[in-house]
Order: sequence, then C-alpha cells, then structure tokens
Amino acid sequence: MRKVYRYTDNSNYWNERWESSGVDITGFKSTNFYPIKQAEEFLKDYTDTQTILELGCGAGRLYFHYKNKKYNIKGIEYSQVAVNNIKNVIDNKDDIIQGNVLNLPYDKYSFDYIIAFGLFHNLEDVNDVQKAFDETARVLKKKGTLLFSVRYDSFENNLIEKIIKSRNKEKKFNKFHRLHFDLESTIEILRKAGFKIKNIQYERNVSFLFKYDFFRTKNMKDKIFVESKARSEGFKLNKLGEIIDNFLHKYFSKHFSNLLIVTVEKE
Repeated sequence: MRKVYRYTDNSNYWNERWESSGVDITGFKSTNFYPIKQAEEFLKDYTDTQTILELGCGAGRLYFHYKNKKYNIKGIEYSQVAVNNIKNVIDNKDDIIQGNVLNLPYDKYSFDYIIAFGLFHNLEDVNDVQKAFDETARVLKKKGTLLFSVRYDSFENNLIEKIIKSRNKEKKFNKFHRLHFDLESTIEILRKAGFKIKNIQYERNVSFLFKYDFFRTKNMKDKIFVESKARSEGFKLNKLGEIIDNFLHKYFSKHFSNLLIVTVEKE
C-alpha cells in the first residue's frame, strides 16, 4: 500500500466537501456508471426481509436512492457534517449515525449486505485496514456479502497526484490524504478477515482527463461545475475525451483505473 499526502488532511478534506456539496437527495439520473451500476448488480437479489448497511454514506446519494425504493438500508458516516446534513432532511433519524468503521455500533450478524464505496482508503494507519475489515465481517451475517471500492495504486492514480501537485506548487504536501491499495495486499487482508472473493473489477469514478477542462462536456466546465450534479450524472467527458478514455481503459485497464471494486462473501 502507498500513502498519499496532500496539503489538507483527510478529515478536513471531507468535511469541506460535505459542507459544500450538502445532501444528495436526488439520487442518480442514470444507473450506468460507478457506483450505482455496481450497487444495482450487487443488490439484484435483495428481498424486503433483508438488511443493508452503507459504510461511509457521505452525502447520502446511495442511501436516498434505495430508501426511495423502500429498501431496508441504514448508513454510518465518520463526518459529523455529512451526518447532520442527512439528518436534517429525514424522518427516521436513527437510519443515519456518526461512527467509526473500527468500532461499529451494531451486533454480530446484523446485516445481509454491506456497501462501502471509497471508505477503507481513508484509514491512515495501515494496521487499521485489517481491523476495519475484521469489524465489517463481524456485523455481516454468515454468507452475507460485502461490496467495496478502494483507491488502486495504479499509473492513473499516481498521474492524478502529479497533476494536482503541479497545480499547487506553492503548497506543502505533507498531510495524509488516503491510501492506494495494491491487489496482493487487498486479497491477503480479505482472506484474514474470513472473506471469500467473488469478483474484482478495475474501474474508475473520474478519469484523469476530467482534470482538464478541454475534455469535459459543456455543462461540466470549471466555470459552471457543480459537484452534486456531476455525482448524480457522472463526471462526463466530451466525445474526444470518451474516445481516449475508453481506449485506455479497455486495453490498459490495470494502469488506467483508479479503483478496485471488490465483492466478497463472508465464509
């Protein structure tokens, strides 16, 4: 695993993002992109007797998507800012709580499904990663399933970091931002936690090309960019951007992906 440093620490970074983006109650305008594409496939056999937990529910877009479909879903989030945003617009306040993945406030075998998009790579202590997966396994029912994504230690992710540094040369990159996971370490951590791997995907949420205004669609340009809109519609590239991006991801997926998306079953 590789530690990535930036000029703002991880906790402040996320609090600032949730303060600016607010709450995502609109859901998704399409289900053909990450993370809703993977979540829909993951929950395709869901029944109304089952329970779902989202670890790191953030602005709530996934929570609201499934709550509106009458799914039995709860969420836990480390950022009190994000939790307050959601609680302000829901009736059942107990659905969303503030908490830590290292000490989940749930009994053993509480959930049939757990979803954790972009959570585990926010842990600064590498040893805590194993603890987090162990704790996740504890609250998952036997034969229950976990779907998660982590930042992948790929060429693309490291390129993105170089782009960010080149645009902020006057700042000191000395505060922990996130971990980049390699496949081998991830597999070993899952094995120790008692999980059986069902599927691994190399995917991305935002292409490195999106860092350049030239490759964005007109409604995603910097001057009119709204993150909540991009999160609900996808971070869209223009035709040229799509052609380049699709080519790189199709033929060099391990290099031009920024996420590992993994589905596992508790043994």
